[in-house]
Amino acid sequence: MPLYNYTLANGERRYRVQIRRRGHRHQKDGFRSREAAKAYERRYLDALYARLAGTDLAVTVQELAEHWLEHMRPRLKPSTWRDYESSLRLRILPDLGHLQIREVTPLLVLALNDKLARDRTPRTVNKTVAPLRATFRQAVAWGILTYNPTADVRRVPERRREIDCLSEEEVARLLEASEGRDRTLIAVALGTGLRQGEILALRWGDIDWFRDVIHVRRTWLNGEYHDPKMHFSRRDVVMSSWLRGELAGHFDSEGRPGPDRLVFPSRTDTPLARANVNRRILNPALDRAKLRKVSFHSSRHTYASVLLSRGADVLFVSR
Repeated sequence: MPLYNYTLANGERRYRVQIRRRGHRHQKDGFRSREAAKAYERRYLDALYARLAGTDLAVTVQELAEHWLEHMRPRLKPSTWRDYESSLRLRILPDLGHLQIREVTPLLVLALNDKLARDRTPRTVNKTVAPLRATFRQAVAWGILTYNPTADVRRVPERRREIDCLSEEEVARLLEASEGRDRTLIAVALGTGLRQGEILALRWGDIDWFRDVIHVRRTWLNGEYHDPKMHFSRRDVVMSSWLRGELAGHFDSEGRPGPDRLVFPSRTDTPLARANVNRRILNPALDRAKLRKVSFHSSRHTYASVLLSRGADVLFVSR
């Protein structure tokens, strides 16, 4: 349940709690403080949980899914939560939402799988059904159900996709075809294996010139800063002497900015947009180097494949 603040005509601030219930969005306005709004939110969730955890199995799949989504909101990355919410709202609940949770059977879940598979890849089907599986798994953990009807329905078999990595010779060609800030950004991607959002969120204070490491402390996603993907994603990545030289040259060309300034800022001093990195930086460089199109994400796999070929530990590389 998101909280929003707004200002009255007389200048006073108020808070609003937004509630999604039975597929409809309602809101409760007029709270004088964030604490009062949060208290209302807690009372609402406690009342719903008390009903769900009771003996009333007339609870619908829609109600269970909505409660699970609110439970998971602070526990998931915002992008993951939005994907789950969208899958449930658009693909799952139109078919199953009206059913009572005790009415859902493995055959119904299998039928939903088959329906989705008519015009979607196996991977998409599995991703779409994943939040339904998680919802019923959580219902068992909460003691609402004793049996998970999705547990006996196998995932749709997926063909393993080969990740297209650049060779070391192709990496050299790509860097030769780049210059200035663009070259440094590509160098950081290929030389560290950082995720795109982690690179876009880098500040000069994250570059430790004395220890030759880059501190990864945040990521940029959907216009907001977030903590990295997992707890171990907060990490220090070693800079090679080559990468240190690339960053030092960029640091000088930027006028030796302060520690709070972004390493790769846009014209408005905000992180670069992901789409622009691909469209205006990576793809033109690949064209100039006469290389096939690869995604920005492939730089992580390129970095990993080079490390593994040199005997690095698999768990270390996976971070």
